[in-house]
This record gives sequence, C-alpha cells and structure tokens, in this order.
Amino acid sequence: MSRRVAAVLIAVLVSGTAVVGSSASRPASAADDAASVNGESIPVDDFEDVLLLAGAQLADYAVDPRSDTVSADSARDVLNLMIVNRAEHQFLRRHGMSEPNDEARHDAEATLDEGGTSWATGALREELIDSTVYTDQLGNVAAPDIESLRGRYEDSPLGLGALCARRIPVDSSAEGEALIAAASDGEDVAEGVDVECVPRTTVGPVPLDVEPGQAVGPLPSQDGTNAVYVIAQFDESIESLTALFGDAEGAGTTVGDMLFLGWLVSADITVNPRYGRWDAASASIVALSQP
Repeated sequence: MSRRVAAVLIAVLVSGTAVVGSSASRPASAADDAASVNGESIPVDDFEDVLLLAGAQLADYAVDPRSDTVSADSARDVLNLMIVNRAEHQFLRRHGMSEPNDEARHDAEATLDEGGTSWATGALREELIDSTVYTDQLGNVAAPDIESLRGRYEDSPLGLGALCARRIPVDSSAEGEALIAAASDGEDVAEGVDVECVPRTTVGPVPLDVEPGQAVGPLPSQDGTNAVYVIAQFDESIESLTALFGDAEGAGTTVGDMLFLGWLVSADITVNPRYGRWDAASASIVALSQP
C-alpha cells in the first residue's frame, strides 16, 4: 500500500468516530504525541503509519472514503497495541530479560505468517513481531522472592497482578452492598473464610486504590457468579500467593503476565485526548465519555 501523500490525523471523538483530515487542516497543536509510556513517546505520525497499514488490509481499520473517518474502536486497538508493546519492553528490561535476538524475531515472524498475518508489512509488521516476542518473553519471567513480592503488595495490593482476598458469594447487588456497608462499619463480614489469590484477570474490574481489609464488589468472576471480596493482608496471603505463582499455568496465565499487569497499575501512561484516555483498571484505551 502507498501511504497518502498528505499525512492524516486520526482524531477519536466522544461520538465514537475517528475523523481524518489532511495535514493542511491540522492545527499546530496536533503535531504532537499520540501517547506516552513512562516518558517514551509514540508520535502521531508513527501511530498513523501503523493504522493506515492495518487499514490497507483489514476493512474494519480502513478509512471510509465517503466520510473520511475510521472507527474509533479500531484506532484505539492499534494505539493500544503500540502502548502495550512499549510497556512490555520496559517491564521486561527492568526484570532482566535481554533484548530479543534475530532468531527470536525470525521465529516470531514465522509464527505470524503461519497464523495468517503474512499480509502485514512495514511498521505494522514490526509491531506485531514485537508483540509476539514480548509475549514469549513474559512466559519466561520468574517469580520474585517473598520480600520483593511483599514490597510490591504493600505499594498496592493489585501490584502483583493477583487479587488476594476472602471471597463471599452474593445473589444480588443489594446483598453485596449490604456486606460492603457492614465491613465499612467495622464488622468482620468474612470471618472463617480462607484467603485465596487468583489472577486479577479472572475477576472484574477491581478499583486500583483498594487497601487491605477493604471490601469491594460485587464483582463478577469467570464462572458467572458474583461476590464481594475482602482484600487480604500480605502475610495472610503468602501461602495462596506462593501456590499461585508456583502454578500460574494451572491458573491459565504466567508469572510474567501477572507481574506485568501489576506493574501497569503504577505505570505513567498518557493518551492524547483526541484518541480517548488510558484506563489503568482495564489496561486499555477507552473513550473520554466512558466512566
């Protein structure tokens, strides 16, 4: 695909539409970053390059010639890929993983081609290769020692990518709210319930500012049930947490995936408001209008 002669600006609006205009119509303030990950910028031009390459092959990502627009969700998908790639790269280097060598990148490229994405070219192909390589490397991250885990947990109970809590199933929102109110009043609503640590991805969305002893929910889990969770202290979580990190695969994840999700809690990620905003709870870009 040949890139348009005029550079384009994808401006994701609250309406859910991404507006495309020529560089001549672009305000001076638009010549900036699409996003930033701990100070590492993603220039608008780089984002546009990848988005246009995706649109050349995938209808959902293409610019509609009738309206000169592209789906806001599709644009966010592409920018989210670029943000997560840079975040994973930073996380992996800080956890002692070396830069992937040519063989690893070649293997990743082969995996992509076997998976039916041989059509991807240029900067888009490089982003997909990066994503594949980093995913593989996350699977090789080892669990830190107990004291390192303690430090991260004390910074944030969600900083390990796990939820360690006493789980109390509820049948209704009203029942859950009553439990939370009782816990707020000092009642031990989880007396006799064992602490269980599970990957945070199996429970949905937990407030990022939770503290030990706090009751949150009701939250849905993968088995379709709802529950209130009373966040555990680190010391009472050690046994379950050690078991989880010792058999992450059995829980459907990896140590690296959990630690990366926990690391994202405190990552400094910003998104140009033309494209939406970064939602740390879901680790994704959402519309400005989304709560």
